[in-house]
Order: sequence, then structure tokens, then C-alpha cells
Amino acid sequence: MAEFRSTRVNSAPAAETLSGTIGGRFLIVERLGKGGMGEVYRAEDTKLKRSVALKRLGPHLRSDTAYRLRFLEEAERASRLSDSHVAAVHDVLEERGEIFLVMEYVEGENLRNRLAWNSSSRWPCSAQRLSWQPTKAESFIATSSPRTSC
Repeated sequence: MAEFRSTRVNSAPAAETLSGTIGGRFLIVERLGKGGMGEVYRAEDTKLKRSVALKRLGPHLRSDTAYRLRFLEEAERASRLSDSHVAAVHDVLEERGEIFLVMEYVEGENLRNRLAWNSSSRWPCSAQRLSWQPTKAESFIATSSPRTSC
């Protein structure tokens, strides 16, 4: 069963850290990253003996019906993609009021490090290349999802 630990730093609001097991088979190993929309953890699939990435919505969005729906739609769209540049979505789990995307774990550097500034340029070279090369995933999502305003 998943355990949730709250840690309080100074007077900041409590932050939940995921630990234990999700869905009876995904053992949480470490948190890989956290952003404005959610968190991603590396976990061991104890049944298939492989590493996976577990993605979940951030605490402030978990009870928002619209964001939960968006999260599920993202999983559905991404699960239809099969490309070496896109992490595969293996499954969607709901446990203790949360939704988790079970995704392919890809070893390597994160996007922040990948886009690190090149010492000989004012622009990160990777960002220059990426800005001119939309991915198949972006093209697929742009053409298969309704436009929504931010």
C-alpha cells in the first residue's frame, strides 16, 4: 500500500512525498522531478521486473475535475503513440483518490540539463534545434486534440 509522508520546511505548506508500493506492484524508488503540474517517480515493477516512471498530478490539482480529465486524456493520446522519441504509456492506475500514469522509464539526462547553455553561444544549441523541429508527438497531439485556451 502507498504511504504518504508530509514534510514541513520552515513555514512552507506541507509537501507530500510518495513512498511504498502503488497498485500492489510498483515499488517507489525515487522522485525524478517535480513541476507546476505534477511529479514523476522512478519505480520498480515487481511483477515484470523492470523500471517504470510513475507520473501523478500535483497536490493542488488532484481534486480538480478538469485537470484530472486532462491528465487521463493525455494518457490516452500518448498511449496511441509509438515512437522512439516518446516515452510509452503502459497503464493508468487510480489509487487513494489519485491517478498515476505508468510510463516507460528512459535513462538519461533531464530536459533542463539537455538545454543547458552552450559556453560558446548566447542560446542553448539544443534549444535552437528543438525550436525548429516539432516532434511527431506534438504534431499528433495538436491535430487530435481540441484547442483549449490557457
